[in-house]
Amino acid sequence: MAMPSIGQLGYTANGYTYRSVLTHPKCRLYYRYNDFIVVFYKVHFSSMSD
Repeated sequence: MAMPSIGQLGYTANGYTYRSVLTHPKCRLYYRYNDFIVVFYKVHFSSMSD
């Protein structure tokens, strides 16, 4: 069984396809996966000065 493709297609680098999910209005999570594991690549926070 394959993992579901959740989120937007982010970018492709080094042979991996990264996807992103908006987890909060100011936080986006980037990840990649294969048939066995999910690798969380980066968490990006936008300006938190509001």
